[in-house]
Amino acid sequence: MALYRKDNPESTGVLTLQQKLGRSTARRSLLWAARLSRSPSLTLPDMATLYTILLTLHNINRWLVLLTGLWALIRSLGGVGGGKDLTPADRRPVVMFAGTVHLQLVLGLLLFALVGSQGGRVFGDAPRASFRWEHLGLGLIAAVFATLASAISKRAKGSQAPFRAAALWSGLALLTVLLMIPWWRPLLRLFS
Repeated sequence: MALYRKDNPESTGVLTLQQKLGRSTARRSLLWAARLSRSPSLTLPDMATLYTILLTLHNINRWLVLLTGLWALIRSLGGVGGGKDLTPADRRPVVMFAGTVHLQLVLGLLLFALVGSQGGRVFGDAPRASFRWEHLGLGLIAAVFATLASAISKRAKGSQAPFRAAALWSGLALLTVLLMIPWWRPLLRLFS
């Protein structure tokens, strides 16, 4: 498979695949590409199943986000009044909260992309479109706040500064999460 030939006046100046990768690597790449092109793509029922699974995981993780957020906030507020230093046990809830928020964001982005890839109109149906964009925006903001809670509390100097930073940013992240949860929808949606 030649991508470039010197005798071809319309060539782009790109080396041949064999020249670039070597004969055996080029052959393996072509075989892999041929196998990939013969594999069946996901059909519409498979995409519906994938959407249901992702939505269920997004729903279950919502509760993990709330629980770890409350745990992080309680643990960091408990350290604000005391004179102790931040320990790994004090940081663990903040880091877990940031992790669950980021997982929730990734699941949400996958759902958002999946709806768009199936012909769902992202801008159509004004109330739903408005909710989708607000939900996405608040999810990004919550992830930033949770990351700031973890990063600033880790780098803060002194005995009170890490707890204050963790309490402030975890509280803002938790408030943002509470604002973006669709409370009018089923609270626990399992594979439906």
